[in-house]
Amino acid sequence: MNAVLGDFLPPKAKNQYVDSGLTPGQIVCLPIDFGDCVNEKLALLLAYDDGNVLLFLVNSQIHPKLAEHADTARCQVRLECADCDFLDHDSYLNCSEVRLLRAEEVRAQVLAETWRLKGRITEAARRQVTNVVLSSRLVSGNHTKLIHRSLKGDRARD
Repeated sequence: MNAVLGDFLPPKAKNQYVDSGLTPGQIVCLPIDFGDCVNEKLALLLAYDDGNVLLFLVNSQIHPKLAEHADTARCQVRLECADCDFLDHDSYLNCSEVRLLRAEEVRAQVLAETWRLKGRITEAARRQVTNVVLSSRLVSGNHTKLIHRSLKGDRARD
């Protein structure tokens, strides 16, 4: 990857840069374990819970298995390339499955490679994600509360 501003910051400033970036509404690029392989994926940081980061993964298209079921199809939020300079093409947030990663591991990865901070989703996308999560039967009640509170609180940042 190409060098980014965060790579040249002194340690204290780099820590502040990473901590200010690892907040709800941020897209990060992380290695995700799919069981049979590990792939670098874009993911939306949703909230923190008990030492974990809650994430939704970004996909370039809606997987056919997700599209064929009404509950999972309703949970796909389109991210338009025109609104997200970190995307090469329109993509979809899969809001039907919350992924959990250890917060300390995510922070260490981003601190080591600050290019992993990609950018923030728009206010409109945050509203869509919140609405999908609030109406979803696929996200646990606890995660729904955390995500709603975190993304709602993030609106004050803009």
